[in-house]
Amino acid sequence: MPEYIVFVMPPSDEDAEPFDIPELGYGDAVATAERYRERGWKACIIDYGMPFVPWRAGRLDGPDIRVMARTCDEACIRARAISHDCISFQRED
Repeated sequence: MPEYIVFVMPPSDEDAEPFDIPELGYGDAVATAERYRERGWKACIIDYGMPFVPWRAGRLDGPDIRVMARTCDEACIRARAISHDCISFQRED
């Protein structure tokens, strides 16, 4: 059973959807995330089994962005794919 998930967000110019990669160990997860980051993709490591929760991303201009994510890092990646001007992130439990 995997212990970690690497969440990967392709660049906006790629014709691909975000996806998860299961990894057995932390070292493997770090290596996978780094491979994608070197290619300009966004990636973060998440403990396996973390639930999705609602997050609110505050913006300088415009309405806040709401996303479902497992961690703050994932929320940052998801929200900034929508708008690069996100400045704060808060769980909405």
